[in-house]
Amino acid sequence: METLVIIAVIFAIAYFVGSSEKGSTDNKTREEIAHEALRRSIIHRAVEELYDRLKQEIEVHIDTLRKKYQMLVFTDDYGKENKSRFINEAAYFCDNVISSDLVEEIGRDEVIDQIISAAQDAALAHPIRETIYARNMRGEDFEALVEDIFHRRGIEVRKTSITGDQGVDLLAVVNGELVAIQCKRSASAIGNKAVQEVAAGRAHYEAELAWVVADADFTPAARQLAESTNVLLLHYTDLDQILRNS
Repeated sequence: METLVIIAVIFAIAYFVGSSEKGSTDNKTREEIAHEALRRSIIHRAVEELYDRLKQEIEVHIDTLRKKYQMLVFTDDYGKENKSRFINEAAYFCDNVISSDLVEEIGRDEVIDQIISAAQDAALAHPIRETIYARNMRGEDFEALVEDIFHRRGIEVRKTSITGDQGVDLLAVVNGELVAIQCKRSASAIGNKAVQEVAAGRAHYEAELAWVVADADFTPAARQLAESTNVLLLHYTDLDQILRNS
């Protein structure tokens, strides 16, 4: 009988000790879970703050990034969207505009991806309306049409000032060379004046090339002057093919 009592006491002690250890282990596990949850929450908030700062820095320049995206992203001859030029632009923006601590904390590749994504979203929200040629269109509308052709080929182009443009409506970079472009919407053949103006404009803007892009033919005198002054005369319908081969 005494032996049974001793055994019962031993079992009771063992159960008590085991329960105490299990309770201690459970408490420790709960503390570890709570600590891990707190740690993750702190990290999540810190990451959110970094991305919020990045978004704010991008938003300051979002209009410029949108325009650059629309200017540099184009559909190639295979029907694929080509973003290579804008990726280079996004990398430049990352390296020269975004705060260096953000780039270091988030990672350069991720920052560039965020810039591209923000610019793409802005471009989708504010699409460029493609200009359609009409014989009675105004000169500024024809200029916009020519500008669209450059954009569709992914070539950087910008307008000059409305006043004091020195005979140049657009400036574009084609194969690494600056091109001074005059756009002429005319109901009759285009004469020497356009050639003279764009040749002078080429010197003024220190461009390598000078083009006149028109919706009409050129007079023999204009063609002769263009040859001697090294000015390229183009019908707007030929421009896309010229840029495609450039």
